[in-house]
Amino acid sequence: MEAGTDFVVEYPAMELGARRFDADTWVYKVKKNAAGEVIKHKARLVAKGYVQQPGVDFDEVFAPVARIESVRLLLALAAQEGWPVHHMDVKSAFLNGELIEEVYVCQPPGFTVASHEEKVLRLDKALYGLRQAPRAWNAKLDETLGLAHSFGGIRVE
Repeated sequence: MEAGTDFVVEYPAMELGARRFDADTWVYKVKKNAAGEVIKHKARLVAKGYVQQPGVDFDEVFAPVARIESVRLLLALAAQEGWPVHHMDVKSAFLNGELIEEVYVCQPPGFTVASHEEKVLRLDKALYGLRQAPRAWNAKLDETLGLAHSFGGIRVE
């Protein structure tokens, strides 16, 4: 929790219409091995993004979709050049996107700070479920790749 928040803050009096998220939800999952034995219990905090209103809580969104033609082209290029191809799992990528807007969420159940129950968390990084999360992650990816906007003579956008 500390990585993406500035601890707890007073909810600022902002322009009319700006809101905080009144509720977040915990999603629990039990990880099992091949034999069906429990090896890990996982929990993640998910923002209820469906309560966000366009133009009030966020301005634009981004849908990260890879065109099948692009995937085929890159795989063909890798095969032709003998390059290794690695599978990447980016389920946690959205958590690395830095938010531009100020987003406040109520303290999640079970993680309220004693004597600061009325305060909220100010997010610096995205949570699962925020409508801004895909766009924030894409901006972080663009920033990380830097000038690598072409691959094998093909412009990447």
